[in-house]
Amino acid sequence: MTPDLVWREVFLRVDLQDLGRVVQVCQQFHSLIDETFWKRRCHFDGIDLPPARVVAVGEQNGHRFDYRRLLAIASASHTNPYGKNIIGRIPVNQPQHPDFNGNPACYIYVSRLLYEEPPVGCFAPGPSHCLAAHCHWGLRRIRLELLECGFEDWILDHVRPKIVVGERHAPRNDASATYDFTAELRIAGEVAPRIPDMIKQERHKRFSAEYEKRSEQPWTTECVEFEGYTSGIRYLTVKSEGSTLSDEPEDCRGMKFTDTFIRVEFPAELKWHEMDATSRPSCNVPVM
Repeated sequence: MTPDLVWREVFLRVDLQDLGRVVQVCQQFHSLIDETFWKRRCHFDGIDLPPARVVAVGEQNGHRFDYRRLLAIASASHTNPYGKNIIGRIPVNQPQHPDFNGNPACYIYVSRLLYEEPPVGCFAPGPSHCLAAHCHWGLRRIRLELLECGFEDWILDHVRPKIVVGERHAPRNDASATYDFTAELRIAGEVAPRIPDMIKQERHKRFSAEYEKRSEQPWTTECVEFEGYTSGIRYLTVKSEGSTLSDEPEDCRGMKFTDTFIRVEFPAELKWHEMDATSRPSCNVPVM
């Protein structure tokens, strides 16, 4: 193994903050930490890269994919924008850990939900843990800032991949319950009450269900999809809400949900979209 290869293997294991000082040591180190290195470091840290065809279509239209930016932002926000689940590293279905407070990419609001491990009152095979509505009603809202997750602005504006959002849910077996799952895309600076109803409907997806008492209600996965949205989209909000309809005791833990996922999917044949006149996109977050 040549000295350069040895140094590259060492740098793969160096803290990201220290890498900024490594490149200033000498010209040799500076030349070793190039675009190929940043791609390898993403793989090493478990951060997925976009398909090569997406990078290629960006280059054809004058946009270069910034692997260093992806690594820096995804590492800081605990996200994986091009992976199977953007928020897979964030404990959205568990009690919040102090390390995730103030996450620039993901804001989570929880009201009247309890963490269960294992789920209480569900006899059907299912997940090992979940959130459950407490005292008849509970809510969780997740708000993602997509650029802070590591997405390139030109991918959101011109490639516009399909955005898929979903989760598993089930009611308690001995109580009837309702479940409401909504997802909404938002342009930067947009105020909800001022959005025309027709546009709001295109960027607002909802699934709702009502369950009666039964001996064994299986866990169900539902998802919503966004395609053909406008340019300038920068925010995604996901709301999960459950309620218990029966007159159960105050400590009843009713509707349950878990395994929440958000991912993007690129078609086999990519189309380059022009910017919409009404959108107001913000630029990529710079990396220092």
